[in-house]
Amino acid sequence: MCSPAVFTGRLPSNDLMSFVLFFICLVLSAIAFWKGYACDDRHPGHGKRDRLSAEASKKFDSELDVVWLNVVGAIQRHITDMAAAKTQMLSTKARLDQIKNGIYVDIASLKAYLSQLQRDFALVLNVYR
Repeated sequence: MCSPAVFTGRLPSNDLMSFVLFFICLVLSAIAFWKGYACDDRHPGHGKRDRLSAEASKKFDSELDVVWLNVVGAIQRHITDMAAAKTQMLSTKARLDQIKNGIYVDIASLKAYLSQLQRDFALVLNVYR
């Protein structure tokens, strides 16, 4: 007879054979559960549906991995493009600053050439009069 002590967690292990028998039954029940889950059962179509569901899940996961890799690749390309655009903008800004400073130098030299040309013209004009 089964005593209520089994339900409270105290297993009656008076001898070694009952202890071994308990664990053998536990292993066999786990094997029976797995076999009942993995193999076809008496109800038609349930095992086939389970296998189809598992196969569809594997295909979905593989396609999801492909999509994930494509998305990650696209994001990496955008990050690379953004870094290249940032670098180009910084180099363009430096070049524009150089051109701006060059314009001020060129304007100063043009003013100097203009004043020299006006003096030379005034000198030539005064010589011919």
